[in-house]
Amino acid sequence: VAIDAIEPDWHIWESFQTSDVVSALKRDSTDGVQSVHTQVEHPADIDALFDPAIVYAKGARLLVMVRSLIGDKALREGLKRYFARHRYANAAGADLWEALGEASGQNIKAVTDSWLEQPGYPVVSAKVIDGQLTLSQEQFFIGEYEESDRQ
Repeated sequence: VAIDAIEPDWHIWESFQTSDVVSALKRDSTDGVQSVHTQVEHPADIDALFDPAIVYAKGARLLVMVRSLIGDKALREGLKRYFARHRYANAAGADLWEALGEASGQNIKAVTDSWLEQPGYPVVSAKVIDGQLTLSQEQFFIGEYEESDRQ
């Protein structure tokens, strides 16, 4: 946000959107991949659980999606609120979504939770049968996978 305001000719959002997309989508399409939010029981588990292709790349994609949903003005206002509230303090992911939601008037947490709490990404299919539009959604996989009850 700051770089785009200072140097708009750099088109930072465009490069940000494409830099790690392929690695994130590829990693996220394999069966057994973890979600961005993963429960850690002990600090020693962090290295074993940490997957930069998921945490950083998918997290970055989520920020791009939120930006396109709420717009630059609400994103800047939400980030200002978030940083002001949590200056010199700890914060959780829900705190960021709350600040962005207040700035935009939208329930951002409802959108982001399904992306952060579940592995994979959805493929939405559309069919028109007898003039009726039907949408369906399923998790995208590359290779073999086991069925699950992901929403």
